[in-house]
Amino acid sequence: MNPSPHAINLSNLHLEFNSRVQHKLQEVQTLLKHFSQNQNADDIVLQLHSIFLALANTSKSLGLNTHSKLAQDMGSLASRLLIRNELPEPIVDDMTSLLNQLMRISNHAHEIAVDDDAEKTAEGIGTLPSSTQPLVMLQITASSDSQELIGMLQQQGYQAVRCNNLDTLFEHLPSATPAAVVLDLDTFPEHPLDTLESALTLLQQRHCPIVFLSSDDHFGARLKAVRLHGDAFFAKPIDAASINKRLHQLLLNNTSSPCRILIIEPRTQPAEMLKQQCQKICHCEILQVSSYYESLTRAIEFKPDLAIIAMDQDGAMGVDVATILNQYDSLMHLPCLLITGSQNEMATPNALHQLHQCLHYHHPDFIDSFMRALQHLIPQQRHLREQLFFDPLTGVLLENKFRDQLEAMISSAKRYGSLLNCVVLDLDHLNQVNRQYGFWVGDRVIRRLADILTKRLRRSDLIARIGGNRFAVIMPNTTLSNAAKVIGTLKDNFGLLPHATVGHTFYCSFSAGLSSFPQFENASELLAHAEKNLMAAKSQGRNRLNS
Repeated sequence: MNPSPHAINLSNLHLEFNSRVQHKLQEVQTLLKHFSQNQNADDIVLQLHSIFLALANTSKSLGLNTHSKLAQDMGSLASRLLIRNELPEPIVDDMTSLLNQLMRISNHAHEIAVDDDAEKTAEGIGTLPSSTQPLVMLQITASSDSQELIGMLQQQGYQAVRCNNLDTLFEHLPSATPAAVVLDLDTFPEHPLDTLESALTLLQQRHCPIVFLSSDDHFGARLKAVRLHGDAFFAKPIDAASINKRLHQLLLNNTSSPCRILIIEPRTQPAEMLKQQCQKICHCEILQVSSYYESLTRAIEFKPDLAIIAMDQDGAMGVDVATILNQYDSLMHLPCLLITGSQNEMATPNALHQLHQCLHYHHPDFIDSFMRALQHLIPQQRHLREQLFFDPLTGVLLENKFRDQLEAMISSAKRYGSLLNCVVLDLDHLNQVNRQYGFWVGDRVIRRLADILTKRLRRSDLIARIGGNRFAVIMPNTTLSNAAKVIGTLKDNFGLLPHATVGHTFYCSFSAGLSSFPQFENASELLAHAEKNLMAAKSQGRNRLNS
């Protein structure tokens, strides 16, 4: 069987990476010679350890497990050299032996054959591969555009599998758990079969986004896609970059944190009923508050996406509570769903005008109306919050929200006497990438760096995009040296990652500057000093870290 274009592209990436590995291993040989001449040079050992760690991580991300294992073993040997409770010569000999093995493997990289099983998977034949990466299944015709789309998704950390036809894709659905599905509407029957409807309903129940492609861009085709539960529609010929961007947004929204719902209801039984109905609609965290007078404090702490407020006997308290919540700065866009059991309708027009919706407990259609209200208000609020707070390209915080959060974190650090570090980093030579390959390729590099920061840093770390090529990170409760070590490792790993576009593979790096609290006591000084250190790193040749 001839390898698919996707398999050939992966093989080319491996060849390009092995070529870079050869240069890096020659640097390792030179460092080992220097160490043999000066066995007290810890800086050389630390440099070796950093190289081995970066090689291990990048090799693993490309599926080169033998490379990764050898690099990990060499990193362990470098750690033993730092401890100094063993003679260094045997350790260096073992390291040299592993180094020679890795060089031989890299030299013969062109002999590595494409695995037939991997090829079958790429064509949708056989069993789906097991992976911790989110799965995107694509039922689209093989072409250079579709291979480019698959490559883009893989670069963002998704496992992309193309199936030849609908039968193959739907055959795998009961056992697979795709994060998203891309379907060719042209292959769908005019009147969908029961099995097709069942499969699409299953995807909808799993909250799996469905993207349709069609050669017909008229209203009828779009209507058909909507009625088949489609979340997005693209006309052929496909624009891989646009589809990739939309998929990324859908997947980002779909893997976001649980919806946070505040229920203000003094009575236990109605509160439990409301909780149960909310849990049927979405994956959510629910906080019940039984006192109206505690509602504002609890809402500020909880940061809800939606407030459900039970109205008192005359309805006034519910309306007043909703108004109080919406008057607070961080809750001004919070939708409030008012629930009344009273026959007094006087509050309802006012509630509807100011506070989104008002429902009656005893109305025969209350449950259906409540479910519809949740289905409308929660996505609406999340979409609004994303527009206000989050960068649409990367999903990280926007600068204005980042500065608000930074001020709050500095206040907390002052109160508890804790440490806080600020990192400002900037992609090197991205304008050159934009000129040579196009802005959409540059956007992919920006997204990839954002994804790496999000996945590799702690949940407590704050990440924001504060300019075209620039990010800021706040790292609380750690020392400046530890923060520099973490960012330095990320910098080294990112510099080894290949970025692929049609017919080309290229590499990018970033420079970073650090500052720390309490050395700088306010947000402006903290950011300004990090920016100053970033500029120093840029002026020193880029691909550097300055603290």
